Amino acid sequence: MRRKQVTQLKILALVIGCLFVMLVVFHGNSVPSDLADQGSEGGNNMATGVSFSPPLGAGDASDRTEDPNELIDWHDYKAIEAERARQGPGEQGKGVHLDASENKAADDLFRVNGFNALVSDKMSLFRSLADIRHSACQGERYRRGLPTASIIIPFHEEHWSTLLRTVVSCIHRAPRHLVKEVILVDDFSKKSFLGDPLEKYVSAHFTNVRVLRNAKREGLIRTRIFGARNATGDVLIFLDSHCECNINWLPPLLHPIANNYKTVVCPFIDVIDFNTFAYRAQDEGARGAFDWEFYYKRLPLLPRI
Repeated sequence: MRRKQVTQLKILALVIGCLFVMLVVFHGNSVPSDLADQGSEGGNNMATGVSFSPPLGAGDASDRTEDPNELIDWHDYKAIEAERARQGPGEQGKGVHLDASENKAADDLFRVNGFNALVSDKMSLFRSLADIRHSACQGERYRRGLPTASIIIPFHEEHWSTLLRTVVSCIHRAPRHLVKEVILVDDFSKKSFLGDPLEKYVSAHFTNVRVLRNAKREGLIRTRIFGARNATGDVLIFLDSHCECNINWLPPLLHPIANNYKTVVCPFIDVIDFNTFAYRAQDEGARGAFDWEFYYKRLPLLPRI
């Protein structure tokens, strides 16, 4: 009888030991928020572009029974066809030219914003853009199981239509379940329409957009970090407050991070003309680098090995 009790105690001790090991393993795979704030890998990436904190997001609940590693086509072809049929000022990424009678109003807004805001106001907040990607990019497939994204957009005294066009384009040209949230971070703006009117517009037109505000002027990097600390998505994506996201922009950024969460990626950046708002390609791509004085440089691409 005594031998039987000893055997049972050994089995019980073994089970408890296994449970403890499993607990340590699972706990070790998570990144505590306090470590991220103090300079862990996720924390260091917050101010540089895109970062990802494990574990991977499961994506849409309907995909959880599918193979997350399967490469799929993420394009929304119905939406692409609908955009191709649209006409109007700035549609298809074309430039807008003002009448001479509008020059005075355009100049007044230009002095405030540094670009032709009157042209921006004449265009739809969700204007169509031509697909100017390289043909090889248009056929790329990406993992089915992609993490969710928190899109952080810092702004200071940004013009109304350019700010909202940024929000609309990044949401509506991405798979809906991958955009966990869009966080607009106001760096102590004084323009009245960026206060209560912006919050009312956002709450009336979006379900996953919120506005955060600095109590004083902090600058770009601190504003980004403030947004990052309030983010709930798997991946942090930082955008400027006057840009437009083109077709299927999000999966190519999330795919390499899903393969390796230590990856920091950068999108291919096209050009919006500051005067006509014509949308065009910049060049064939480059590598970003810094010289010894920390000036940003563009270097030629290396041949793929």
